[in-house]
Amino acid sequence: MRHGEVVESGPCQGVMNAPKHPYTQSLLAAMPKVRDASAHANRATGPAGDAPLVAARRVVKRFVARTNVWGKPTHTFDALKGVDLAIAPGERVGLVGESGSGKSTLGNILLGLDTWDDGDVTWKGGAPKGATFRRAAQPVFQDPFSALNPSMTVGAALQEAVDARADKHGPSVAGLLEEVGLSASDASRKPGSFSGGQRQRIVLARALALSP
Repeated sequence: MRHGEVVESGPCQGVMNAPKHPYTQSLLAAMPKVRDASAHANRATGPAGDAPLVAARRVVKRFVARTNVWGKPTHTFDALKGVDLAIAPGERVGLVGESGSGKSTLGNILLGLDTWDDGDVTWKGGAPKGATFRRAAQPVFQDPFSALNPSMTVGAALQEAVDARADKHGPSVAGLLEEVGLSASDASRKPGSFSGGQRQRIVLARALALSP
């Protein structure tokens, strides 16, 4: 993405090995080279021809840049300009772009955390809202230090997520911690006693609690 627009899209291996847009080419030229990186390209695991799980069509998001003395907008800017995106079941998609290009804005819209001004966003063909969608779409926040309540134990934070499951037969707190490489005994500790990397694992465990 650049300046709110998708400048290039396609299968991971194709974009990585033969980028067509000058901006994509410049990004890849600045990337440290890793031997045989293309051999590990992520691929969709769902059956061919599956309908998109998540789709965005011509999505536009505007923000107010300036208002008059009465608080009415006089200038706006488009954070997203007609973005198209489709993610198939089992597919992993990486969104690449410089700071301020609209990555977080698009992510928040796909998660149902923000509105959009034009276009269409769907999840399983319907609107991205409701309790079922909330359980299915779980974010892992970039900052592990602000993503956890410092006054709650890790066990209490994870238990909240487990209790939110519709089936009430989800994984245990101990099981979630062990799944991300931590110990069941860590449930009694608070976030301040963990390193940044360990906190990120806890945030991941919280997302996994709902089996997104």
